[in-house]
Amino acid sequence: PAAPEARARLLAAVGEALDEGCAWPVMGRLWRAGFERALDAFLAGEAERRARGTPRHFELRGQVELEAGGERFTLVGRADRIDEAPDGRLLIYDYKSGK
Repeated sequence: PAAPEARARLLAAVGEALDEGCAWPVMGRLWRAGFERALDAFLAGEAERRARGTPRHFELRGQVELEAGGERFTLVGRADRIDEAPDGRLLIYDYKSGK
């Protein structure tokens, strides 16, 4: 994210993906404009995330058995990304889009 060409490369990749995968060119242009507006904040946030840890897993599903109030249940989820901090802690990210 800190590389001088990061913004241009990411914007080019998004443009290419939208050109190939968007059935409606007008929507592709709207999505690209929205992405471009958010890009600087995304890159700044990514630089902060990389300073805290190293990405290890993407789109990882998992589950854990828990007990509360005498009841057992299974918590199931999917992490968009899991980074590993230098001290071995795991940092779990769940990206949100939209409102």
